[in-house]
Order: sequence, then C-alpha cells, then structure tokens
Amino acid sequence: MSEMAIRNAMPIDATKFAPPTALTVKLRITVTPQNGAVLVYSPDKSIVPIEFVGPVSVHDVPYSDILYGQLVRGATDFGVKGVGYKDDLTT
Repeated sequence: MSEMAIRNAMPIDATKFAPPTALTVKLRITVTPQNGAVLVYSPDKSIVPIEFVGPVSVHDVPYSDILYGQLVRGATDFGVKGVGYKDDLTT
C-alpha cells in the first residue's frame, strides 16, 4: 500500500493488544472531552479510518503493528484499551 501522511496523529502500539497473526484488534477508546472523537487509521490495511465517538466507543480495527489515532471534533486526548482480537484461529 502507498505511504500515507496523517496530520497530528498519535501512534498506537497494537502489539500490546494482539499478536502479529491478528486480522483485527478490538479497541475500547475513551475520548476527552466526551463530545469529541478519534479517527483510528490502520495504514497497512486500509486508508479508511474507523471513527470512535466519545465518551467511549468499541470497534474492530484492521490489525497493523502501529495504528494511528487522530483527534477530531474538539477531542483533546484519548485512552486506548485492547479488548480482544480475531485471527485465523479465533474467527
């Protein structure tokens, strides 16, 4: 996939939440303030971000070792927790 540039994005180390064999990783993201949102990009897999709307959202994201979170809609910070993953064995 071609190189992509994401402005003001913060790296998310997905290796903390899933093994390299994962197809997707399920993330629980808490957004501050609660009316903000975070766009999560998986640059190795997709150029389309997954939107996590505050105060808390849970979504599956295509797995890449490093994901990127971009604060949008007035968000100033976010927290990430891994809550599962899918791979060829768990799908």
